[in-house]
Amino acid sequence: FQLAAERIEYEYKRRKQQIQDDLERKEKELVQTMLADFDEMEKRIEYEYTNMEVSRAGCCSALDSTKKTLRG
Repeated sequence: FQLAAERIEYEYKRRKQQIQDDLERKEKELVQTMLADFDEMEKRIEYEYTNMEVSRAGCCSALDSTKKTLRG
């Protein structure tokens, strides 16, 4: 009976450690995925902001030239 109990306890500890290792691995993968997604979103926002500034600058100069021609 003692041998069976020791074997069960050993198997329990082994599986518990295996599950903990798997959990840590998945957690690291999740953090890496989240950081990669964050970097991608940050780049996309910076790109959109840059394009917005460029289009805004073009828009203002077009309006200014229109005002000048109307006053003409």
